[in-house]
Amino acid sequence: MSGNAAEAARTFDAYAGSFSLRDDGHVAHRIEISTFQNDVGKDLVRRIELAGNRLTLHIPAFVDQGQIVKRHLTWERVQPSASPDL
Repeated sequence: MSGNAAEAARTFDAYAGSFSLRDDGHVAHRIEISTFQNDVGKDLVRRIELAGNRLTLHIPAFVDQGQIVKRHLTWERVQPSASPDL
């Protein structure tokens, strides 16, 4: 595996499962399948932020190779096209 491919594999994260919204501004994901097998069966808790059309998940900070890593994932809802063909 090349250096870039190895780095991509080491830093890539994907999971799926159910979720529940909590009253404290967090979401809990119940992990059913994951690229990190140690996460399967766990609840991963993320802080959520909703601002206009954007939803952001904030992942708790962690240390990787001596560096503090802060990650977030943002989705933005786009407005449908005004095209008459739709």
